[in-house]
Amino acid sequence: MSAELLELIVANSTVRSYDRGEIVFAAGDGEGGLYGVETGSVALTVDSLEGDRRVLTIQEPGSWFGLISAIDRKPKMHDAYASEPSLIRRLPAEAFDEITGANAGYMRQFAVMLAAQTRLSVEGSEVGQAPAQSRRTFCRRCR
Repeated sequence: MSAELLELIVANSTVRSYDRGEIVFAAGDGEGGLYGVETGSVALTVDSLEGDRRVLTIQEPGSWFGLISAIDRKPKMHDAYASEPSLIRRLPAEAFDEITGANAGYMRQFAVMLAAQTRLSVEGSEVGQAPAQSRRTFCRRCR
């Protein structure tokens, strides 16, 4: 992410603290914008058909999540929980649209980020079965 884009995100977003286990958003929630981890960590999870919760990734400082819903404005596909006390930055959907609408290069940067996350999720499709440290390493490569 370019320094200019990061400056715009910071200028148009808010930061909120979350306690360990507190939900950032739930599957099915409305679009809600783009989220970034400032401190702490966030687990992105889904419930299996058997009712077991599976951790998709652990998002750590510098990670961005919620990008698919920020782009397509459809409900979230997974839950996001603070894994520990965390500060999370939120860029509202309207601000995301203003930023990306003003400069196609910014949307391209988000598209490249999403492509990298998608490639890594396909490459690491078995990561959900791996220990938490492996999932963290996998997540770091998505930044």
